[in-house]
Amino acid sequence: MIVNRLWREYILQDVYPRRGIKFSKLQQSAIEKALLAPSRFFYGGGGERSGKSFLAAVIALLWLDAPIFTGEKRPPTEYWIAGNDYYRSRAEFQYMWNILSSEGLLSRYHIPDDKDAQWTMTTTWNATIKTLSTSVPADISSFSINGFIMAEPGRQKEEAHLRLHGRVSETSGWGICVGTNEKSRRWFTDILASLSLLGDPSSPVVSIPTWANEAAYPGGLANPEILRLRRKYGSNTALFDERYAGTPSTRAGLILPEFSEPFHCRAVEYDPSFPVEVAIDPATH
Repeated sequence: MIVNRLWREYILQDVYPRRGIKFSKLQQSAIEKALLAPSRFFYGGGGERSGKSFLAAVIALLWLDAPIFTGEKRPPTEYWIAGNDYYRSRAEFQYMWNILSSEGLLSRYHIPDDKDAQWTMTTTWNATIKTLSTSVPADISSFSINGFIMAEPGRQKEEAHLRLHGRVSETSGWGICVGTNEKSRRWFTDILASLSLLGDPSSPVVSIPTWANEAAYPGGLANPEILRLRRKYGSNTALFDERYAGTPSTRAGLILPEFSEPFHCRAVEYDPSFPVEVAIDPATH
Protein backbone atom coordinates (compact mmCIF):
# COMPACT_ATOMS: atom_id res chain seq x y z
CA MET A 1 0.00 0.00 0.00
CA ILE A 2 1.49 3.31 -1.09
CA VAL A 3 2.36 5.75 1.72
CA ASN A 4 3.78 9.28 1.87
CA ARG A 5 7.44 9.26 0.83
CA LEU A 6 8.58 11.54 3.67
CA TRP A 7 6.94 9.33 6.31
CA ARG A 8 8.36 6.18 4.73
CA GLU A 9 11.88 7.59 4.65
CA TYR A 10 11.55 8.92 8.19
CA ILE A 11 10.63 5.49 9.57
CA LEU A 12 12.95 3.30 7.48
CA GLN A 13 15.96 5.57 6.94
CA ASP A 14 15.98 7.62 10.14
CA VAL A 15 14.05 6.16 13.08
CA TYR A 16 15.19 2.53 12.91
CA PRO A 17 18.83 3.22 11.88
CA ARG A 18 19.12 5.72 14.75
CA ARG A 19 18.29 2.87 17.11
CA GLY A 20 20.83 0.56 15.52
CA ILE A 21 18.09 -1.64 14.08
CA LYS A 22 18.94 -3.18 10.71
CA PHE A 23 16.53 -5.12 8.56
CA SER A 24 17.68 -8.39 7.03
CA LYS A 25 17.30 -8.84 3.27
CA LEU A 26 14.27 -11.06 3.83
CA GLN A 27 12.65 -8.47 6.10
CA GLN A 28 13.42 -5.72 3.57
CA SER A 29 11.81 -7.78 0.82
CA ALA A 30 8.62 -8.25 2.87
CA ILE A 31 8.44 -4.53 3.70
CA GLU A 32 8.93 -3.61 0.03
CA LYS A 33 6.07 -5.92 -0.96
CA ALA A 34 3.82 -4.25 1.60
CA LEU A 35 4.73 -0.77 0.33
CA LEU A 36 4.67 -1.41 -3.42
CA ALA A 37 1.54 -3.54 -3.77
CA PRO A 38 -1.77 -1.71 -4.15
CA SER A 39 -3.52 -4.18 -1.85
CA ARG A 40 -4.77 -2.95 1.54
CA PHE A 41 -4.15 -6.40 3.05
CA PHE A 42 -0.92 -8.17 3.85
CA TYR A 43 -0.56 -11.87 4.77
CA GLY A 44 2.46 -13.80 5.94
CA GLY A 45 3.32 -17.13 7.51
CA GLY A 46 6.48 -17.56 9.52
CA GLY A 47 8.70 -19.86 11.49
CA GLU A 48 9.52 -19.78 15.18
CA ARG A 49 11.32 -16.63 16.38
CA SER A 50 11.25 -15.18 12.85
CA GLY A 51 10.33 -11.68 14.01
CA LYS A 52 6.72 -11.85 12.80
CA SER A 53 5.36 -9.44 15.42
CA PHE A 54 8.18 -6.98 14.75
CA LEU A 55 7.56 -7.10 11.00
CA ALA A 56 3.80 -6.62 11.44
CA ALA A 57 4.45 -3.60 13.67
CA VAL A 58 6.86 -2.04 11.15
CA ILE A 59 4.34 -2.40 8.31
CA ALA A 60 1.55 -1.03 10.52
CA LEU A 61 3.67 1.99 11.45
CA LEU A 62 4.30 2.65 7.77
CA TRP A 63 0.63 2.17 6.86
CA LEU A 64 -0.40 4.68 9.55
CA ASP A 65 0.99 7.15 7.01
CA ALA A 66 1.22 9.96 9.58
CA PRO A 67 0.58 13.50 8.29
CA ILE A 68 3.36 15.04 10.39
CA PHE A 69 5.28 16.22 7.30
CA THR A 70 2.32 17.30 5.18
CA GLY A 71 0.37 19.35 7.71
CA GLU A 72 -2.77 17.54 6.56
CA LYS A 73 -5.71 17.78 8.98
CA ARG A 74 -7.36 14.40 9.52
CA PRO A 75 -10.40 13.26 11.49
CA PRO A 76 -9.79 10.84 14.39
CA THR A 77 -8.93 7.29 13.30
CA GLU A 78 -8.83 3.97 15.16
CA TYR A 79 -6.79 0.79 14.73
CA TRP A 80 -7.01 -2.57 16.48
CA ILE A 81 -4.36 -5.16 17.30
CA ALA A 82 -6.38 -8.35 17.69
CA GLY A 83 -5.32 -11.49 19.50
CA ASN A 84 -6.96 -14.53 21.07
CA ASP A 85 -6.86 -12.48 24.26
CA TYR A 86 -5.52 -9.08 25.29
CA TYR A 87 -2.17 -10.47 26.39
CA ARG A 88 -1.41 -12.12 23.04
CA SER A 89 -1.89 -8.84 21.17
CA ARG A 90 0.71 -6.94 23.18
CA ALA A 91 3.93 -7.72 21.30
CA GLU A 92 2.89 -5.76 18.19
CA PHE A 93 1.54 -2.95 20.39
CA GLN A 94 4.82 -2.79 22.31
CA TYR A 95 6.91 -2.57 19.13
CA MET A 96 4.75 0.29 17.86
CA TRP A 97 4.68 2.04 21.24
CA ASN A 98 8.49 1.91 21.49
CA ILE A 99 8.83 3.93 18.28
CA LEU A 100 5.92 6.33 18.67
CA SER A 101 6.66 7.19 22.31
CA SER A 102 10.41 7.66 21.82
CA GLU A 103 9.75 9.95 18.84
CA GLY A 104 7.34 12.10 20.84
CA LEU A 105 4.42 11.12 18.62
CA LEU A 106 2.01 10.06 21.39
CA SER A 107 -0.39 12.42 23.11
CA ARG A 108 -1.56 9.83 25.67
CA TYR A 109 -1.51 6.11 26.43
CA HIS A 110 -2.88 3.62 28.95
CA ILE A 111 -0.85 0.45 29.63
CA PRO A 112 -2.12 -1.32 32.79
CA ASP A 113 -0.25 -4.28 34.32
CA ASP A 114 -3.31 -6.56 34.32
CA LYS A 115 -2.77 -9.14 31.57
CA ASP A 116 -6.51 -9.16 30.84
CA ALA A 117 -6.73 -5.39 30.37
CA GLN A 118 -6.85 -3.46 27.13
CA TRP A 119 -3.89 -1.29 26.13
CA THR A 120 -4.45 1.94 24.22
CA MET A 121 -2.37 4.78 22.81
CA THR A 122 -3.26 7.90 20.83
CA THR A 123 -0.90 9.72 18.49
CA THR A 124 -0.39 13.44 18.15
CA TRP A 125 -2.49 13.35 14.95
CA ASN A 126 -5.36 11.65 16.83
CA ALA A 127 -4.94 8.04 15.67
CA THR A 128 -5.92 5.64 18.46
CA ILE A 129 -4.42 2.13 18.59
CA LYS A 130 -6.00 -0.51 20.86
CA THR A 131 -5.45 -4.15 21.72
CA LEU A 132 -8.48 -6.40 21.27
CA SER A 133 -9.51 -9.88 22.38
CA THR A 134 -11.29 -11.97 19.74
CA SER A 135 -12.02 -14.92 22.04
CA VAL A 136 -15.72 -14.32 21.38
CA PRO A 137 -15.88 -13.16 17.74
CA ALA A 138 -19.55 -12.21 18.05
CA ASP A 139 -18.51 -9.53 20.54
CA ILE A 140 -16.38 -7.71 17.96
CA SER A 141 -18.24 -4.45 17.75
CA SER A 142 -19.82 -3.10 14.60
CA PHE A 143 -17.81 0.10 15.08
CA SER A 144 -15.88 1.01 11.92
CA ILE A 145 -12.08 1.13 12.20
CA ASN A 146 -9.29 2.20 9.86
CA GLY A 147 -6.98 -0.80 10.15
CA PHE A 148 -6.12 -3.92 12.10
CA ILE A 149 -3.35 -6.38 12.87
CA MET A 150 -4.26 -9.99 13.61
CA ALA A 151 -1.61 -11.27 16.02
CA GLU A 152 -1.13 -14.99 15.32
CA PRO A 153 -4.22 -15.18 13.07
CA GLY A 154 -3.94 -18.96 12.72
CA ARG A 155 -4.67 -19.31 16.44
CA GLN A 156 -7.87 -17.29 16.09
CA LYS A 157 -11.25 -18.25 14.68
CA GLU A 158 -12.09 -17.58 11.06
CA GLU A 159 -15.15 -15.67 12.23
CA ALA A 160 -12.88 -13.14 13.93
CA HIS A 161 -10.96 -12.67 10.68
CA LEU A 162 -14.18 -12.10 8.72
CA ARG A 163 -15.58 -9.66 11.28
CA LEU A 164 -12.37 -7.62 11.27
CA HIS A 165 -12.60 -7.35 7.50
CA GLY A 166 -16.14 -6.09 7.98
CA ARG A 167 -14.96 -3.41 10.39
CA VAL A 168 -12.66 -1.84 7.76
CA SER A 169 -15.11 -2.04 4.86
CA GLU A 170 -16.71 1.37 5.43
CA THR A 171 -13.39 3.19 5.79
CA SER A 172 -11.50 1.24 3.09
CA GLY A 173 -9.05 0.44 5.88
CA TRP A 174 -6.16 -2.00 5.89
CA GLY A 175 -5.36 -5.33 7.53
CA ILE A 176 -2.17 -7.20 8.42
CA CYS A 177 -2.30 -10.94 9.19
CA VAL A 178 1.08 -12.47 10.00
CA GLY A 179 1.54 -15.55 12.13
CA THR A 180 3.03 -18.98 12.75
CA ASN A 181 2.20 -21.78 10.34
CA GLU A 182 2.57 -24.65 12.78
CA LYS A 183 -0.74 -25.74 14.33
CA SER A 184 -2.56 -22.91 12.59
CA ARG A 185 -6.24 -23.23 11.80
CA ARG A 186 -6.93 -24.37 8.27
CA TRP A 187 -8.61 -21.13 7.15
CA PHE A 188 -5.33 -19.24 7.61
CA THR A 189 -3.09 -21.76 5.85
CA ASP A 190 -5.68 -21.96 3.04
CA ILE A 191 -5.40 -18.20 2.49
CA LEU A 192 -1.59 -18.37 2.45
CA ALA A 193 -1.65 -21.27 -0.01
CA SER A 194 -4.20 -19.60 -2.29
CA LEU A 195 -2.34 -16.29 -2.41
CA SER A 196 0.96 -18.07 -3.03
CA LEU A 197 -0.63 -20.10 -5.82
CA LEU A 198 -2.05 -17.03 -7.55
CA GLY A 199 1.30 -15.26 -7.38
CA ASP A 200 -0.48 -11.94 -7.79
CA PRO A 201 1.94 -9.09 -6.92
CA SER A 202 -1.04 -6.89 -6.09
CA SER A 203 -1.94 -9.21 -3.17
CA PRO A 204 1.30 -9.69 -1.22
CA VAL A 205 1.94 -12.83 0.78
CA VAL A 206 5.29 -13.72 2.30
CA SER A 207 6.99 -16.63 4.02
CA ILE A 208 9.13 -15.45 6.91
CA PRO A 209 11.66 -18.11 7.92
CA THR A 210 13.28 -18.14 11.32
CA TRP A 211 16.59 -17.05 9.78
CA ALA A 212 14.99 -13.80 8.54
CA ASN A 213 15.51 -12.61 12.12
CA GLU A 214 19.23 -11.92 11.83
CA ALA A 215 19.20 -10.05 15.13
CA ALA A 216 18.64 -13.44 16.78
CA TYR A 217 20.38 -15.55 14.15
CA PRO A 218 23.32 -13.60 12.63
CA GLY A 219 24.20 -14.84 9.18
CA GLY A 220 20.65 -15.97 8.47
CA LEU A 221 20.43 -19.42 6.91
CA ALA A 222 24.16 -19.96 7.51
CA ASN A 223 23.80 -19.40 11.26
CA PRO A 224 25.27 -22.39 13.20
CA GLU A 225 22.06 -22.90 15.18
CA ILE A 226 19.92 -22.99 12.05
CA LEU A 227 22.33 -25.49 10.48
CA ARG A 228 22.26 -27.58 13.67
CA LEU A 229 18.45 -27.63 13.69
CA ARG A 230 18.33 -28.63 10.04
CA ARG A 231 20.67 -31.58 10.78
CA LYS A 232 18.65 -32.51 13.86
CA TYR A 233 15.42 -32.82 11.86
CA GLY A 234 17.18 -35.05 9.33
CA SER A 235 14.78 -36.52 6.80
CA ASN A 236 11.78 -34.87 8.47
CA THR A 237 12.08 -31.86 6.17
CA ALA A 238 8.33 -31.16 6.16
CA LEU A 239 8.32 -30.51 9.92
CA PHE A 240 11.48 -28.39 9.70
CA ASP A 241 9.99 -26.37 6.84
CA GLU A 242 6.76 -25.80 8.73
CA ARG A 243 8.39 -24.94 12.06
CA TYR A 244 11.31 -22.85 10.83
CA ALA A 245 11.05 -22.10 7.10
CA GLY A 246 7.56 -20.64 7.28
CA THR A 247 6.11 -23.22 4.88
CA PRO A 248 2.60 -24.57 5.66
CA SER A 249 2.43 -28.30 6.29
CA THR A 250 0.46 -30.80 4.26
CA ARG A 251 -3.22 -30.60 5.12
CA ALA A 252 -4.58 -33.25 7.42
CA GLY A 253 -6.92 -35.85 5.95
CA LEU A 254 -5.65 -35.79 2.37
CA ILE A 255 -6.37 -39.00 0.45
CA LEU A 256 -3.16 -38.37 -1.52
CA PRO A 257 -0.72 -37.06 1.11
CA GLU A 258 1.90 -36.23 -1.52
CA PHE A 259 -0.43 -33.55 -2.97
CA SER A 260 1.11 -30.07 -2.89
CA GLU A 261 -0.80 -26.98 -3.99
CA PRO A 262 2.28 -25.04 -5.13
CA PHE A 263 3.50 -28.07 -7.12
CA HIS A 264 0.27 -29.55 -8.49
CA CYS A 265 -1.87 -26.45 -9.03
CA ARG A 266 -1.56 -23.34 -11.12
CA ALA A 267 -3.79 -20.42 -12.02
CA VAL A 268 -4.99 -20.51 -15.65
CA GLU A 269 -7.17 -18.32 -17.82
CA TYR A 270 -10.64 -19.71 -18.51
CA ASP A 271 -10.95 -21.12 -22.02
CA PRO A 272 -14.57 -21.91 -22.99
CA SER A 273 -13.34 -24.39 -25.62
CA PHE A 274 -12.14 -26.74 -22.86
CA PRO A 275 -14.56 -28.79 -20.75
CA VAL A 276 -14.69 -28.09 -17.04
CA GLU A 277 -15.03 -31.05 -14.68
CA VAL A 278 -15.52 -30.91 -10.94
CA ALA A 279 -15.15 -33.81 -8.52
CA ILE A 280 -15.62 -33.66 -4.76
CA ASP A 281 -15.44 -36.00 -1.82
CA PRO A 282 -18.49 -34.96 0.22
CA ALA A 283 -17.23 -36.54 3.46
CA THR A 284 -17.51 -33.85 6.16
CA HIS A 285 -18.49 -31.17 3.64
